[in-house]
Amino acid sequence: EELHETKAVVGIHGDVITPDVRSYTKVIGAYARGKVNGVTGATGYGHKAESLLHKMTELHASGVNTAAKPNLYTYTGAIESWASSFEEGSAHRAEELWKDLERKYEEEQTVDLKPNVRAYNAVINAWAKSGEAGSAQRAEYCLLKMQESYRNGNVDAKPHRINFNAVIHAWANSREPDGPERSEAILARMEELYRTERDEDVKPNVQSYNSVVDAYAKSGKADAAQTVLEHMNELHTAGNGDVKPNARSFNSVLNAYARSKEDGSPQKAQELLQEMERLYQAGNVDVQPDVHSFCTVINAYAKSPLLGKAETANEIFHHMLSQYNAGNKHLKPNVIIINSVMNACAYSIGDEMHRSRAMKIASEMFKELERSSYGSPDQVTYGTFLKVCAHQVPVGDARDAITEVVFKKACKDGQVGDMVMRQLRSMTTDRLYMKLVKKKKVESKKIYVDLPEHWYVNVRERRRLHPQTPKKAVDGVDVVESVKPPKRNYSFYKGNPDAKRS
Repeated sequence: EELHETKAVVGIHGDVITPDVRSYTKVIGAYARGKVNGVTGATGYGHKAESLLHKMTELHASGVNTAAKPNLYTYTGAIESWASSFEEGSAHRAEELWKDLERKYEEEQTVDLKPNVRAYNAVINAWAKSGEAGSAQRAEYCLLKMQESYRNGNVDAKPHRINFNAVIHAWANSREPDGPERSEAILARMEELYRTERDEDVKPNVQSYNSVVDAYAKSGKADAAQTVLEHMNELHTAGNGDVKPNARSFNSVLNAYARSKEDGSPQKAQELLQEMERLYQAGNVDVQPDVHSFCTVINAYAKSPLLGKAETANEIFHHMLSQYNAGNKHLKPNVIIINSVMNACAYSIGDEMHRSRAMKIASEMFKELERSSYGSPDQVTYGTFLKVCAHQVPVGDARDAITEVVFKKACKDGQVGDMVMRQLRSMTTDRLYMKLVKKKKVESKKIYVDLPEHWYVNVRERRRLHPQTPKKAVDGVDVVESVKPPKRNYSFYKGNPDAKRS
């Protein structure tokens, strides 16, 4: 790591050893892989790699070390170091190094600086993974420059479907209003290149199409997602084995319908699930529905304004359960799908008969989970059941009694989480709330109180965390480690009702 500070060293046999371009490039490659001093995953490596690259340039230009002249692999390693960095602006730095490489090649016209597919791929990936505003546009720009370089005779820069897929993925995750359409335009370009040039390297595969389906799904454009899926089916039927739809393809469209606010979306989702079942029963194992498939359809109904959606959600669940009991172990129920059925009950609409039926289904789901071998009620279960009570049981002594029983059970199970507390506060009077949380006085509308630890000991809150979080610094580099969603720290409850989470 200190090569840039050393002109030469004396070997064990007394010979003088001067670091050359290979030595420096290997160190830069280590930064790119995120493994320096045995530490995996660190911010700051992009800076260190680029600094070493510039030092090599200075050593060569000054004549101090003529063997340290950076080459294509040196630049590529530095670009990849930025591409794998977690720092803001890392993609910009990667592109600047890539442009510097192209300028130097134009000036010197030396083979060892000629940009190749790996160099282009590094900068495209840097933008595709960055998530910064305008990143998808920059990724596509780099792809266009790659195609231009290849058309101008640089055979080492021949685009591959990996590069196209990276740009499709960038647009799919860009949150731009036209992101889905732009991702499909890249897919259409791949299809055109394959159709006109029969270039197998750019032939779209199932990942290409799935990314476009995902893009439409995330934006709630269900019909467009369905159209892409149908196009995949047509291509596969015509003999293109590389685009055979799989369970992910179908699940993405199901997710699109669950997000869609268009009339008929739940029914279309259910029809698509039934199509998956038919295909699987006909021998297509690639589209075997899983619990997520059924759960997504239930969610589609839960979000809809349809009358009787609690009953429909219940029927879908029991249809899945019957298949599990018949031996399909891929459809083992879990707490998530049961919570989804209960959520459909919470938002069920209609007259007293519909409300009563929704409450009964929710109660049956709760009992199903309690007696099952595939899970136990969590804080979402308790919070959702309280929501069912709030929406489906009229205000009065009966609802208060149910609320008290459910909350006490949540306390006993150590599942009094954020959702439970918020729902409890929203549906109870100050008097009942003070009774349940065992406080003599609670400020109106305040949620958090000093709770006994055993009430929330088993809560697992899901928090949106960056996959990497700084831990400590080693030689000026912020070392990071993977972070799992932690057990919620409820210390903010204690003695500080107004405390905010960090």
